[in-house]
Amino acid sequence: MLKHNKLYLSALAMSLILVIAAEARGASPTITWGKDFEEVTKEAKASGKQILIDFFVPT
Repeated sequence: MLKHNKLYLSALAMSLILVIAAEARGASPTITWGKDFEEVTKEAKASGKQILIDFFVPT
């Protein structure tokens, strides 16, 4: 459990650093969310980028 917490906090810290760096350059930090998993996966493989999958479940 502690290992997962450290991983989560590291990912959060890296995200904040990237947002701050983008703002310092004057770039607008935006995320373009895709809706088609197969299409997004193909685009990510072609560009060499990773994907983030957000599982939202309203309660």
